[in-house]
Amino acid sequence: MQLDLSFIRQQFPAFSVPALQDQAFFENAGGSYTCQQVADRLARFYRERKVQPYGPYPASRDAGAEMDEARNRLSALLGVEADELSFGPSTTQNTYVLAQAFGQWLSPGDAVIVTNQDHEANSGPWRRLADRSIEIREWRMNADTGHLNPDDLDALLSDNVRFYLSEEPLLSQVPTHVCARPDDLKYVLDHLEELVVKPVGAS
Repeated sequence: MQLDLSFIRQQFPAFSVPALQDQAFFENAGGSYTCQQVADRLARFYRERKVQPYGPYPASRDAGAEMDEARNRLSALLGVEADELSFGPSTTQNTYVLAQAFGQWLSPGDAVIVTNQDHEANSGPWRRLADRSIEIREWRMNADTGHLNPDDLDALLSDNVRFYLSEEPLLSQVPTHVCARPDDLKYVLDHLEELVVKPVGAS
């Protein structure tokens, strides 16, 4: 089945606005110019239901029901439970809140890895943890391809990296040997029967 691009474009009113023709707004958020259905639902909410939700009167009940519907539909789309989904004001503010929360768990000398491929709003909150003596390590993209090379990440990982893919890559309570390092590899091979060996990303 061929994707009907003409039909899809017709759902977005911005494509019919003369002043917006022949432009691409890559610096804006993905939801800047929504489809008509989203604009209609938002207009109805602001016009009829923007009150404290879950109250005993009709507008409040409708507001709560619409909020629940949004959560249920989006969680189904993402394949997660409704109580695992969190809404926030924007990606920028959500990232800031996450960085502040994780910053409370980190100690001076711990490290966070960021890239120079991200929008400043996504990496800036993590970079500002340097004010708390958190080490910031930059995983730099290839300037010619725009890609990040996974091999370059190995040099940035060490025992004090506390934040990597939302998990602890190394266990602080036991010695950890990284086989990508020659000395560690030799130790592992010499003591293989005494060790637990697993991929770096495994738990």
